Amino acid sequence: MNETDPATRGKILGHKDIETTMIYTHQTSEYLKKCIEKAKIRP
Repeated sequence: MNETDPATRGKILGHKDIETTMIYTHQTSEYLKKCIEKAKIRP
């Protein structure tokens, strides 16, 4: 995953549609946990 989001990866790969990128994206549990931690609002 290299810490990049699917939209960014899709642009780099030249995909016109995010669904094309998602075919090749396999998100691991660890990656999803990191995303959740980044999204948490901290005071």
